[in-house]
Parts: sequence; structure tokens; C-alpha cells
Amino acid sequence: MDDTPTLQTSQTIAQNIDAQAIQRCILQKLKQRGTEKSICPSEVARELGGEQWRSLMPLVRQVGIELADAGRLVITQQGHPIHPHAIKGPVRFQQIRQHECPDS
Repeated sequence: MDDTPTLQTSQTIAQNIDAQAIQRCILQKLKQRGTEKSICPSEVARELGGEQWRSLMPLVRQVGIELADAGRLVITQQGHPIHPHAIKGPVRFQQIRQHECPDS
């Protein structure tokens, strides 16, 4: 039997992982990494989705955008913060530093 993942298998994996699980994973990885470091969204997708991680990428990016909109992380591109809704190409997620918090 062929064990190659199908589109249906990939969609099922993506459907079984909810946004809250992705949010928890993103925030946990950021905490472990520290404020001066960032994570790639694919790290989250790979951890949660295994071999079918690519099917999770749109949802991981969307959750990252929502966290950025809520002021819980910064989205960077080539090391520079970008507006969450201006994403084009590869990005990274980074913890908000204390002096970046809007409430400070």
C-alpha cells in the first residue's frame, strides 16, 4: 500500500489542529526562544503537522497575524518588523519586547 500523503489526508490533518493549538505552540516556542530570537512559522507547522506540515502553513500564518494584531508578537521580514497585513514572502515571528508593548 502506498503511504504517500494525499490531499485529503493533508486536509484532514489541518482540520484536526485548531487555531488555539497553533497559538499555544507559537507562544510556547517564542517563550523558549527568548525576546531577541524569532521563529519560522514552519517550525510550528512541522511540530503540529508532522510530514503534512505544509497543509498547516496558511493557518499558522493566519494565527500569527491575529497574534500580531492583538499585540502579542511581531512579524518580521529580513529582520525588520512589518505590518501583519503586508506579508509577502517568508516571515518570522518574534516576541514583543517590553519597550514595544503598546500599553507601556
